[in-house]
Amino acid sequence: MTEKKKILIAESTPGTAENYRQLLSANYDVEVVHSGQEAARRLEKGIEGLDLIVLESIMDPGPRGSEIARYIRKAHPSFPVVVTTASPEQYPTLAEVNIPVYGKDPMNGLMDYIRRTLRY
Repeated sequence: MTEKKKILIAESTPGTAENYRQLLSANYDVEVVHSGQEAARRLEKGIEGLDLIVLESIMDPGPRGSEIARYIRKAHPSFPVVVTTASPEQYPTLAEVNIPVYGKDPMNGLMDYIRRTLRY
């Protein structure tokens, strides 16, 4: 049996985090953290074992998802990372560092991005 690819989801809204888990867990191993602090602590261990990271744009407490995404892009230029937000138009600067930004509602664009990136 093929091992599932692993996605780290950093999402502070419990209902949205659970939606991601339900939508993705049939095909992927999903790890969820609920704040920028938790995401930063998890990523201090490195990205080994992860295949993709989804970060909410604003998480409390802790650094913003966009800040964490920039750090990942700088340290690991080809690693797949995406930022989610209720207002994608507020984050045009992430395009400069090749980080896609998707709206949370609907989640179709994000789900398509994940399938394309992880080849499922």
